[in-house]
Amino acid sequence: MDILQQMVGALAKDELRYFKIYAKRMADSDGRKDFILLDYMRQHPDTYTDAAAAKKIYGAKDKASFYRLKNRLQDYLADYLALHHTWKGDWNEMGRHLSVYHIFLAKKQYKVALFYLKKAEQKALKVEHYEMLDMIYGNFVKLSEDLLEINPLHYIAARTQNAERLNKIRETDQALAALNYRLKLTQNVGGAKADALKILDSTVKEFTSDASLKHSKSFQTRIYRAVSQTLLQQHKYADLEKFLKETYATFTAQQWFDKDNHDTKLQMLTYLVNAHFRTGKYNISLQYAQVLGEEIQAYKKLLYDKYLFFYYNSLIINYSALNKPKALSILEEFERETRNKQNSYYDQFIHFNKAMLLHQLNKPDAAVRSIVKLYVNDNFKKADVSFKFKIAMAELIMQFDAGDMQSYQLRSDAVKKQYKKLLTEGEFKRDKALLVLVDKMSITSNYKRDAVLRRKVEAFCNTKVPATAIDGEMIKYAQWIATKWGLSA
Repeated sequence: MDILQQMVGALAKDELRYFKIYAKRMADSDGRKDFILLDYMRQHPDTYTDAAAAKKIYGAKDKASFYRLKNRLQDYLADYLALHHTWKGDWNEMGRHLSVYHIFLAKKQYKVALFYLKKAEQKALKVEHYEMLDMIYGNFVKLSEDLLEINPLHYIAARTQNAERLNKIRETDQALAALNYRLKLTQNVGGAKADALKILDSTVKEFTSDASLKHSKSFQTRIYRAVSQTLLQQHKYADLEKFLKETYATFTAQQWFDKDNHDTKLQMLTYLVNAHFRTGKYNISLQYAQVLGEEIQAYKKLLYDKYLFFYYNSLIINYSALNKPKALSILEEFERETRNKQNSYYDQFIHFNKAMLLHQLNKPDAAVRSIVKLYVNDNFKKADVSFKFKIAMAELIMQFDAGDMQSYQLRSDAVKKQYKKLLTEGEFKRDKALLVLVDKMSITSNYKRDAVLRRKVEAFCNTKVPATAIDGEMIKYAQWIATKWGLSA
């Protein structure tokens, strides 16, 4: 797809309508070849070709005229869009002021040029566009040669001060860009495990000459966001835990947490809870959960509703590992707390976690009933098909544990029919393998005596699986089926 096609395809309806009004200012629209080409491109976004368009407009031979038409239409569109969007963005508005400045500078109308240069300066200062300010101050210095009323020393000083500020911002952006790249690069590097904090320290030292950045709240906040998101995406929870502990301690010691960045503090605490949970440090995770519970009350419950779910989730995930009955009681407390909020996501969370806990407490019948409630949830109905399938796999395990093999077989047949296409995809090869094994177990009396089936189960349990794949299993397949056979997963 060439540039003109992309420009035409990106036009909104109002832009198209006003472009035609703009283009008609010098000629009527009847029979205009540029309008014919524009409409033809809009009507054939997927099948458009230059050859077909040229033949429609000029016939089979005149391709040179067609390409001149394309270039002219592209220029018309660029002119129109620049004009149409002049007041729709800070950069466009500043660019307009500077364009008018240069026009009158060329006309030697220095007073008018100065007027528009000052307007550009005012806008750049307002939006803190320091790169544009550098250019504007340079123009003030040049204009001072023609206008005595301009004191160049003032703008030279302003430009110097702005350059220092701009350099600090550039160092920040460069350090963050390099840091993001290096952290992402380690995701696919084999061998020795990369230390995220070492990468962070070396990158900041390499790309920042200003020592004050190390003590900048803004810079450290941006570092926190970049590093935490990268480590989360890479599932490097041990590195994330270490990084978050040091970052949270620094922010606390420097007294950087306040009402304005309270959201950042609550997010950091949520990440601390999850990182420690992922590394199996449940009691420490609960300590941060307690702090999170206290902090959502701060500033007259400013962010209480936003983080209430994360607080209860922090308690439930940890007590699910430490004390399942207590986790179930906390889940019921959360259900009472949110009963009047009419939030289908909360309902989905409650039904799903209740099903998981009831299953872990050897109450498979009750677990299945919770799963059934999940299926009629509005939020669940809109969920991704792969997520729905994983839930269905969990239900099949619960059905098997409930001991009613007839119900299991009926549900298994329904799941295989509903997710027939999904089960042919390589991503779900493991799910399909488990389904085959459990189906066989459901129709085999005294299945533990089946030596062939046992070897297949052992092979399934011994197959190496990426951690990300295991994370997607609602009930860990290998662990569950191993317990059925008295094997170690």
